[in-house]
Amino acid sequence: MRLLTQEEIANIEVRAQSMQELRKENYFAIGGTLTAIMNLSPANGLILIGGNEDTGFEHIRLRHELYSGRTYWRNDDPDLVKLDYPSKFGPTSIPVFSYVELADALYKAEFYKASSNNEPDLFDVYDGMPEIISAENRRFKLVLYKGTKIIHTLYPTNAKYTVKKPSGFALHKGGVSVQYNTMTGLVTVTIPYFDHLKVKCYSAIHSYDHVSHKLHKKILIHRTGKADLIINYRAESFEGKLDDGGFVKMQFEAANLKDLETELVRIEADKENWINQP
Repeated sequence: MRLLTQEEIANIEVRAQSMQELRKENYFAIGGTLTAIMNLSPANGLILIGGNEDTGFEHIRLRHELYSGRTYWRNDDPDLVKLDYPSKFGPTSIPVFSYVELADALYKAEFYKASSNNEPDLFDVYDGMPEIISAENRRFKLVLYKGTKIIHTLYPTNAKYTVKKPSGFALHKGGVSVQYNTMTGLVTVTIPYFDHLKVKCYSAIHSYDHVSHKLHKKILIHRTGKADLIINYRAESFEGKLDDGGFVKMQFEAANLKDLETELVRIEADKENWINQP
């Protein structure tokens, strides 16, 4: 885990003193680096840094934004890797601005919680239900670097918007691709799935035939050093027209594909029967 060093903390605090214009409404700076100062909260001057996967803006965005595509894993048992389910901000969350608004509302003596701080030598913790609209009557936790106003992380403490996967599911959905054949009207959507080692295990392919208005589904089982296995499913009827690849891509990336992922759990459970097939 890469957190801020004491030298970096001191440097950020000094630079923040000369960047007070970032406390104005709708002002922010571009991040891009670990120690870049992106914003200062209007009321208390709390410092939002660019950060990385472990701290600051980038950590908060990747781990807790509702539409983040990042998958997280937990291996409490070294022999069993499971999906982790971070809490999520609501659909109206606006990265940067919502973060500093919530942080300001939490930065009060009444919310200071030494009892819920697992690393008191590194951080200060604030935990409570801010009385602002963007909090949606939910509890949030704000974690600052010890003795500073630098935001380490911020997140809701309940799972209101967290979408759980089917029991036994332990895969990461990769980037969705869409191909549109203007001659035939065939739209093909490919959804890859990877394991925790980033090995592609499956590809779900949905082909929408606008001539017959049939949806053809198949799943490719990718086997290391062997040919893919193909599972074809009965065609289904569909209505409407899929002609905007960009919109279709966004729909599939944001969709809850529970039925598909339940089927992948079933296929994975049958792995002993197909892994050694020729």
